[in-house]
Amino acid sequence: MPDQRGSHRVEVALEVSLGRKVGNDVHAQTCDLSATGACITCSRPLRIDEEVRFDLTLPEGHCGGKARVLRQQRHDTYALRFEHMSPATQGALDAFVAAGRTPSRPIYRLSS
Repeated sequence: MPDQRGSHRVEVALEVSLGRKVGNDVHAQTCDLSATGACITCSRPLRIDEEVRFDLTLPEGHCGGKARVLRQQRHDTYALRFEHMSPATQGALDAFVAAGRTPSRPIYRLSS
């Protein structure tokens, strides 16, 4: 399948919590991240086109908003599009992704 993403992404493993309209929160981890979305893995199934609240743990702190599940890439891997965020959250994501593109800056990995 060709890459359908238009924004620059950085490979990074960050914790993310997804709040659903019905049911318990889903704990996931990013595979990659951009200013407009993320690829995540989680052990619970998500529904295509489902709207979720996200709480992403960046090294500088938490940021959140609303996202939509765009597609399922494997049985435990999903593409999210960020849809509603505060300007502060957008700025934090923009800065994080820009820093990840700089060769002198490390890509952040969380230990398992």
